[in-house]
Amino acid sequence: MSIPNQITLGRLVLAIGFFVLLSFFSAGRIAETHWVLSAAFWVFLVAALGDVLDGWLARRLNQVTTFGRVVDPVVDKVMICGAFIFFCSSNFVDPATQRNISGVAPWMAT
Repeated sequence: MSIPNQITLGRLVLAIGFFVLLSFFSAGRIAETHWVLSAAFWVFLVAALGDVLDGWLARRLNQVTTFGRVVDPVVDKVMICGAFIFFCSSNFVDPATQRNISGVAPWMAT
């Protein structure tokens, strides 16, 4: 397996670690869990830089593969969409605040 593909699979492992870290955060206990967001940020940053690196290496070393061409964008979407899903959860947004801000609940009630 080529080095760029190994980096891509490593990014998938980092994405899972990112989600595990985000699952420990609680908006109601920010004082105790603020370190989780810092750790998750650094894991996400390393994974994002890995995305740049694996694409550059694949082209530079002439190791562009079908596997990498398919899996790399999938890992990108897992990371980005997964982050959005976690950030919309009740761990990050208080449900009462979410109802007041979004306006979806009053709209659904009518």
